[in-house]
Amino acid sequence: MSKDLRLLGTPDDGAKSNHAQRRLLDELEAQYRCSDIGALFDASYEICLTRWINFASIRAKYLEAITEQNLAETLSPREFEFLIGALYSSLGYDVHVTQQTRDGGHDIMATKESSRSTERLLIECKCTRSPVRVGVVRQLMGTLDVYNATSGVLVTTSQFTTAAYKFAKDTARLELIDHAELCRRFNSRFGPNWTVRTSQIITGVRADLADTKNGAVGQ
Repeated sequence: MSKDLRLLGTPDDGAKSNHAQRRLLDELEAQYRCSDIGALFDASYEICLTRWINFASIRAKYLEAITEQNLAETLSPREFEFLIGALYSSLGYDVHVTQQTRDGGHDIMATKESSRSTERLLIECKCTRSPVRVGVVRQLMGTLDVYNATSGVLVTTSQFTTAAYKFAKDTARLELIDHAELCRRFNSRFGPNWTVRTSQIITGVRADLADTKNGAVGQ
């Protein structure tokens, strides 16, 4: 059967289609757990034909390979936040990913306790191809004392401007992690094939969040 994307989706029923698409994705992920992409692809196509769901976005989600070079294009900002949350959880931090509606200057709070002290990081995530400017770095710095944080981390799939690096260096309380450094850390914590397991990593940390009453992801 020809998989012609023009047959799928109705422009006049976008909201209904989006809701049905989300339900379909949940059903397919529960059944296949992303372990058999070919089977998931075929199953989603057949269901899309009967439910008038936009098959193109489902195909892109599962068949467009995530690489180190296209993180900003293949991950949503929210997915990127959970991926960073998984990274810091793997480093032994208790991780809290903030609500999407928040406007507090950070996306993640990561805490690590020792016998001597408590380390509390505020982490801001920028899933973008544009360089991150100094204003974003200043905003994160301004929230550290509000939340009694030890330091701040700004992570991006792009790079930082020269002014952003200078400001962070002068404060001595901010760490800037650009695309190249982020990929090095992913390789170190998740292994060199982490790009093919990105969906599983994100799903895993989401499940941990759902299982924890206070929204923290433990070690």
